[in-house]
Amino acid sequence: MLFRSGLTEAKNLKSGIFGRFLFRSLRKPKTFDVAEQLKDEILEMFRYYTQNSRVDDDVCFLVVQMRLANEGEERSEASA
Repeated sequence: MLFRSGLTEAKNLKSGIFGRFLFRSLRKPKTFDVAEQLKDEILEMFRYYTQNSRVDDDVCFLVVQMRLANEGEERSEASA
């Protein structure tokens, strides 16, 4: 996953920083079948955490899922 600072530095109404919330949440073991599932979860957490408050910076992230081509598996990516 690649991201710009606008994602992690977004604040909620209590001025808490989303990055801490995000990385604490992602440390918990979870499995995602495709990159889009992780993207959707991050967007859902972002909206919940910021409570749709005004964001002062750009919010950009890229989730890439790669599997070795010699194993015959697909490659997929999702971005927001």
